[in-house]
Amino acid sequence: IYKPDSFLDNFGNIIGFNPTVIEEVARRLGIDRVEYVEPSFEIIVGGNWQGRWDLSIHSITITEERQNILLFTQPYLYSNASVAIHKNNTNIVDSETDLDRKIIGTCSGCAHQRYLEMDLSLPGVEFLFLIDDADIRPYQGGTTAAYEDLSLGDGARFDAVLAEVESICSQIENGKPIKLIPDKKVMFSDVNGIAFDALALDDATALRDEIDLIISEMHADGTLTKISMEWYGWDRTQPGGFPPACG
Repeated sequence: IYKPDSFLDNFGNIIGFNPTVIEEVARRLGIDRVEYVEPSFEIIVGGNWQGRWDLSIHSITITEERQNILLFTQPYLYSNASVAIHKNNTNIVDSETDLDRKIIGTCSGCAHQRYLEMDLSLPGVEFLFLIDDADIRPYQGGTTAAYEDLSLGDGARFDAVLAEVESICSQIENGKPIKLIPDKKVMFSDVNGIAFDALALDDATALRDEIDLIISEMHADGTLTKISMEWYGWDRTQPGGFPPACG
């Protein structure tokens, strides 16, 4: 559970961007109650859910591999990747030239690592791989420990961290001695869809198609943008961009 994607309020209720989206989808389907379960991310993307839940709204990146075992709606959310450096760094200014052959921390096995490996492929997305020959330092379980190591000093452990913009901005807000690379380049945008079990005994295609149509409507009528502004303070339903207050 990640705030503001989805998190518990003081009464133990799940709230946030993803719950608000799926509850609006349910309302348009004529369903008056959404029940939440919290399996691990690995179990979700592994497919074969055995009917334990109907769909997953977990900001899941749509990849060609995952499309073999999961059905996806069109993107309803984009996760923009950028680069964090130590606040004292003055050598890394240009994303297209200054990151080549640098030591870069990132999450293990995620889209960010695959981008650095120049092996990332997302449906409908064309990539410009701007970083050549990166010395990649993958971190299990996300980038929290990577930020800690970057905070030790400029070049103490490595040169930069490639991560989601929201994550970087949150670390800056919480006082970490890091900053966005000065040119604030979005390296790439993950496409996130609502997922369904392609291996389900009861074919989920019809439900996916119905919800996909609702997502189209919510894009067109501005509902997704409104929900994004409510929870993030900026529009993450389109690719690119940064939180306006992020330094």
